[in-house]
Amino acid sequence: MVEENILPASVNETYEMLKKQNFVANDKFAQLIFLALKLNRPILIEGPVGSGKTTSAHAIALALNIPLIKLQCYEGLGVNEAVYEWNYAAQLISIKMDTDIYEDENNRMPQLFTSRYLIKRPLLEALEGNGGKSVVLLIDEIDRADSGFESILLEILAENQFTIPDFGTIKAQTPPVIIITSNGTRSIHNALRRRCFYYCLSWPSFKNERRFIESRLPAAQEKISKMIDIFVETLKVDSQTRNDFDKDERNWIKAIKEFDAFELSPERVNKAFHIYFKYKEKLKSSEGNEISKLLRQAQVEFEDINKK
Repeated sequence: MVEENILPASVNETYEMLKKQNFVANDKFAQLIFLALKLNRPILIEGPVGSGKTTSAHAIALALNIPLIKLQCYEGLGVNEAVYEWNYAAQLISIKMDTDIYEDENNRMPQLFTSRYLIKRPLLEALEGNGGKSVVLLIDEIDRADSGFESILLEILAENQFTIPDFGTIKAQTPPVIIITSNGTRSIHNALRRRCFYYCLSWPSFKNERRFIESRLPAAQEKISKMIDIFVETLKVDSQTRNDFDKDERNWIKAIKEFDAFELSPERVNKAFHIYFKYKEKLKSSEGNEISKLLRQAQVEFEDINKK
């Protein structure tokens, strides 16, 4: 497991640790991360694209000051791409040219399945660690891989080891911090779920969204960040529109600041709004009288908040 001296001592310390890396976690998520680190359990995080699943893994790695190894999942991913592969070309050359591979010149038993010919992929690299130290292993978007790929992970998740036929078992001396993410495009098998702590990461609350904006753009005026949040909530953007939401919202704030928009107005928002919604069909809600109505509604809500 990760060295005790760098692990957070409490849930609150976990929250602050992530906050320093500009990742704002709610209490439940911070508690789950704290327990997973203490008990050395993998974490399975499900949620829509752009909700912060991958970012959380990077934040944990930075907070613990340990390397991150990422395995990006895709259709057709298997053992050879994810765990290990034999260097067949080198084996063939050795058979022809190197007599050192034979255990006994009389028996001529080839020693081809040794570490000399083993090509290590991300999962095996994570088990071996970084110079004997732990790493964060991010298995990203597992739902993009075929369901059969999940069976490859079971031994790693349960025992922090992997058995290679004709070679032996490689067991982690310092188990990695394992984080698996899923966009929920297909169901994940119960066998994998049982081996993990589970968390469903949804869109941040109004309060956490404001904290996120302030942590990423501390120079943003408080009034602008409040009004942007209320305005975006007013639009009731669906999950597809909110893909890459955090990045787009930060770009929108920067754009408004560049236009010196200390107060939101239809004209100023029209200029910056084109950055937020990238496609023409999504710009319809920002044209004509509709945007004025939405702004008036947002300004009323903003004034109500200021009165509290």
